[in-house]
Parts: sequence; C-alpha cells; structure tokens
Amino acid sequence: MQIQKQKTSNSEKGMRNTDNITAQFSNDEWMLMGYMAYAHDNYVQSRHIKNTADLVNDVSEDLTNGDLKATKRGDTNYQLGNKFGSVNVVVEEEAKN
Repeated sequence: MQIQKQKTSNSEKGMRNTDNITAQFSNDEWMLMGYMAYAHDNYVQSRHIKNTADLVNDVSEDLTNGDLKATKRGDTNYQLGNKFGSVNVVVEEEAKN
C-alpha cells in the first residue's frame, strides 16, 4: 500500500497555506492515517465502530496490546501485521504537476 502526502486545505484548523499541510504530520502519522483508511471496513465489521474516534481508539488499543504490530523498515517504509496477515505501507510525497 502506498500513501501519498496530499496537500489539501483543512478549514477546521484555519490553514491558509495548503503547501504547509504535509509538514504538520510526521511520516508515522501519515502511515497510521493510511492504515486506518485501509483497515476501516474490517474494523467496522469486526468491532462495530461508529465513527473515526472509535477507529482511532481501537487501532491504538491493538497497537498497545500487541494485536497489531507496526515495524518501521526505513524513513518512509512500514509493515503492519496482525493474526490475519500484514501490509506494507510506503509514505510518498504527492507528485508535482
């Protein structure tokens, strides 16, 4: 799985310069956001989560208790795994147009 850091506006934080939004998050945070998007449907079905806060809490719990393991393989490469399998995550800069 590849996650691209995308430059988007975030009105809730009142961001005016969208070029700086990628700098707000570390590669680790981008990786977790990408993993949660990737695994969302599985968590909804198995845990009956109802919102993003529930998803964040469940992923955090899985990381804490060892059910989900995250291994950093390089500056932008990660592997996440659980008893069902694993997924490799690569965080990339958004392609310039």
